[in-house]
Amino acid sequence: MRNLLENPAVGMMFLIPGIFDVLRVAGRAEVVADEELLAPSAVKAKAPATGLLICVEEAFMHCGRAVKRGRLWEPEAQVDRNALPRLAEMLADHVASTEPSIREELDDLAEETYMERDNLY
Repeated sequence: MRNLLENPAVGMMFLIPGIFDVLRVAGRAEVVADEELLAPSAVKAKAPATGLLICVEEAFMHCGRAVKRGRLWEPEAQVDRNALPRLAEMLADHVASTEPSIREELDDLAEETYMERDNLY
Protein backbone atom coordinates (compact mmCIF):
# COMPACT_ATOMS: atom_id res chain seq x y z
CA MET A 1 0.00 0.00 0.00
CA ARG A 2 2.97 2.31 0.44
CA ASN A 3 3.31 2.82 -3.31
CA LEU A 4 -0.25 4.21 -3.38
CA LEU A 5 0.84 7.05 -1.12
CA GLU A 6 3.26 8.09 -3.85
CA ASN A 7 1.03 7.31 -6.84
CA PRO A 8 -2.65 6.61 -6.12
CA ALA A 9 -3.50 5.56 -9.69
CA VAL A 10 -4.85 2.01 -9.88
CA GLY A 11 -6.00 -0.30 -12.61
CA MET A 12 -7.88 -3.53 -12.07
CA MET A 13 -9.14 -6.29 -14.28
CA PHE A 14 -11.90 -8.57 -13.04
CA LEU A 15 -11.95 -12.11 -14.38
CA ILE A 16 -14.59 -14.73 -13.59
CA PRO A 17 -13.51 -18.33 -14.21
CA GLY A 18 -15.30 -19.70 -17.25
CA ILE A 19 -16.46 -16.27 -18.48
CA PHE A 20 -14.54 -14.65 -21.33
CA ASP A 21 -15.68 -11.04 -20.79
CA VAL A 22 -13.37 -8.88 -18.66
CA LEU A 23 -14.29 -5.82 -16.59
CA ARG A 24 -11.55 -3.20 -16.51
CA VAL A 25 -11.60 -0.43 -13.89
CA ALA A 26 -9.23 2.51 -13.53
CA GLY A 27 -9.20 5.16 -10.85
CA ARG A 28 -7.56 6.44 -7.72
CA ALA A 29 -7.08 4.58 -4.46
CA GLU A 30 -6.60 5.65 -0.90
CA VAL A 31 -5.76 3.61 2.17
CA VAL A 32 -8.58 3.81 4.73
CA ALA A 33 -8.87 2.67 8.34
CA ASP A 34 -12.49 3.71 9.01
CA GLU A 35 -14.06 0.89 11.06
CA GLU A 36 -17.57 1.60 9.79
CA LEU A 37 -16.40 1.57 6.18
CA LEU A 38 -14.45 -1.67 6.68
CA ALA A 39 -17.16 -3.51 8.65
CA PRO A 40 -18.83 -5.04 5.55
CA SER A 41 -15.49 -6.71 4.72
CA ALA A 42 -15.48 -8.66 7.98
CA VAL A 43 -14.81 -12.39 7.79
CA LYS A 44 -15.83 -14.46 10.82
CA ALA A 45 -16.60 -11.20 12.65
CA LYS A 46 -13.09 -9.82 12.07
CA ALA A 47 -12.77 -6.72 9.90
CA PRO A 48 -9.51 -5.74 8.23
CA ALA A 49 -7.46 -3.01 9.91
CA THR A 50 -7.10 -1.13 6.62
CA GLY A 51 -8.53 -1.30 3.14
CA LEU A 52 -8.45 0.43 -0.21
CA LEU A 53 -11.14 2.88 -1.19
CA ILE A 54 -11.26 3.12 -4.98
CA CYS A 55 -12.67 6.18 -6.70
CA VAL A 56 -13.60 4.79 -10.13
CA GLU A 57 -12.76 7.10 -13.03
CA GLU A 58 -13.26 4.58 -15.84
CA ALA A 59 -15.03 1.25 -16.07
CA PHE A 60 -15.55 -0.69 -19.25
CA MET A 61 -15.86 -4.19 -20.61
CA HIS A 62 -13.18 -5.82 -22.74
CA CYS A 63 -14.23 -8.36 -25.28
CA GLY A 64 -13.11 -11.82 -24.31
CA ARG A 65 -11.05 -12.64 -27.41
CA ALA A 66 -7.70 -12.38 -25.60
CA VAL A 67 -8.92 -14.58 -22.74
CA LYS A 68 -10.35 -17.06 -25.23
CA ARG A 69 -7.21 -17.09 -27.41
CA GLY A 70 -5.05 -17.46 -24.32
CA ARG A 71 -7.13 -20.53 -23.37
CA LEU A 72 -7.11 -19.16 -19.82
CA TRP A 73 -9.99 -21.31 -18.58
CA GLU A 74 -8.95 -24.55 -20.32
CA PRO A 75 -7.38 -26.96 -17.81
CA GLU A 76 -5.09 -28.54 -20.41
CA ALA A 77 -3.61 -25.11 -21.22
CA GLN A 78 -2.77 -24.27 -17.61
CA VAL A 79 0.87 -24.21 -16.58
CA ASP A 80 2.16 -27.02 -14.41
CA ARG A 81 2.98 -25.59 -10.96
CA ASN A 82 6.50 -27.01 -11.11
CA ALA A 83 7.25 -25.10 -14.32
CA LEU A 84 7.63 -21.82 -12.42
CA PRO A 85 9.53 -20.90 -9.25
CA ARG A 86 7.59 -21.01 -6.00
CA LEU A 87 6.87 -17.84 -4.06
CA ALA A 88 9.54 -18.76 -1.50
CA GLU A 89 12.20 -18.97 -4.22
CA MET A 90 11.24 -15.58 -5.63
CA LEU A 91 11.26 -13.96 -2.16
CA ALA A 92 14.62 -15.50 -1.26
CA ASP A 93 16.08 -14.32 -4.57
CA HIS A 94 14.59 -10.87 -4.02
CA VAL A 95 16.42 -10.47 -0.71
CA ALA A 96 19.53 -12.19 -2.13
CA SER A 97 19.44 -14.97 0.46
CA THR A 98 21.69 -17.95 -0.14
CA GLU A 99 20.45 -19.73 2.99
CA PRO A 100 18.71 -22.94 1.78
CA SER A 101 16.57 -23.25 4.90
CA ILE A 102 14.91 -19.87 4.32
CA ARG A 103 13.47 -21.12 1.04
CA GLU A 104 12.01 -24.18 2.77
CA GLU A 105 10.66 -22.09 5.66
CA LEU A 106 9.04 -19.58 3.30
CA ASP A 107 7.59 -22.35 1.16
CA ASP A 108 6.13 -24.10 4.23
CA LEU A 109 4.72 -20.80 5.51
CA ALA A 110 3.10 -20.01 2.15
CA GLU A 111 1.57 -23.48 1.98
CA GLU A 112 0.23 -23.17 5.54
CA THR A 113 -1.12 -19.69 4.90
CA TYR A 114 -2.86 -20.66 1.65
CA MET A 115 -4.26 -24.02 2.67
CA GLU A 116 -4.49 -24.40 6.41
CA ARG A 117 -5.18 -21.04 7.97
CA ASP A 118 -8.84 -20.18 8.10
CA ASN A 119 -8.41 -16.49 8.87
CA LEU A 120 -8.26 -13.86 6.15
CA TYR A 121 -6.83 -10.96 8.15
